[in-house]
Amino acid sequence: MYLSFYFGALGNLQEVREIFLDVNWIQQDVLLWLLVITASVLIPVRLFLAMAVVFDFARLPEKFKHMFPLLLPLDLLWAVSPFLLVHHVSTGLALAMSAALVYLPFTQRSLMLMYGRTGNQ
Repeated sequence: MYLSFYFGALGNLQEVREIFLDVNWIQQDVLLWLLVITASVLIPVRLFLAMAVVFDFARLPEKFKHMFPLLLPLDLLWAVSPFLLVHHVSTGLALAMSAALVYLPFTQRSLMLMYGRTGNQ
């Protein structure tokens, strides 16, 4: 889910800029740069995690334990990204997608802990 929001946001920067115009408490350029930088950094991280699972990387649970404290705040920040779709979906649907994105990092952590206990180390 996160990857789709990264690509969607980066692919529609002009529309995202227009949405950010409505935000008065922080400058739109700061929000836009934050979006671009975090998405650009997190895309390779998500791809690494996906490929590590696909190729059964034995040290993945250990690596994920180190990555989780850094990923969690970024994931929680990106959990509000469905609201960037307000021109295409209802606010209720955006809220539902955000709830799923908030839950996702904790699910990933639980799955990694279970994966590490199965003897794949």
